Amino acid sequence: MRGWLSPGRLQSPNTPELLKASGIHLFLGNRGVQSLTRVATPNHREAFSVAFKDDPHFVAKGLMLCYRNRTPLMIADSRNNSLVTNPDVNSPRSLLLVPLVTHEEALGVLEIDRSECPGPFSPQDQAAAHHVANQVASAIKLQEQQSLREQLF
Repeated sequence: MRGWLSPGRLQSPNTPELLKASGIHLFLGNRGVQSLTRVATPNHREAFSVAFKDDPHFVAKGLMLCYRNRTPLMIADSRNNSLVTNPDVNSPRSLLLVPLVTHEEALGVLEIDRSECPGPFSPQDQAAAHHVANQVASAIKLQEQQSLREQLF
């Protein structure tokens, strides 16, 4: 990806501070191979995919539920939640999963996590995350349209 969604801009240094988060990850849907693919960032250079069926990733069930139902999902304590499988010591303690939806089309999921301690995200944090997810979805859609336009010309 290039432009606004380039890896260097994906995780701005201010975004985690505003949401009191320790990390933000972007998963983009790929219907062709039935998976969500995490976009690489400077902090997490490896991109990987989470399959729609029986994936071992610790929060795969939550990601798929959020993506399919197009509804936000908050996991206040990852060590005591049925949507999280086999969390380890390095797994985030609380997660907020927000779908990227534009014009009724699901594009992916924005994962916001907190590593320090379990607990729910405040209503203000949830509203801010939802707003950010809408903006990212709109940017992705515009980028796709621009790419298609360039290919046509």
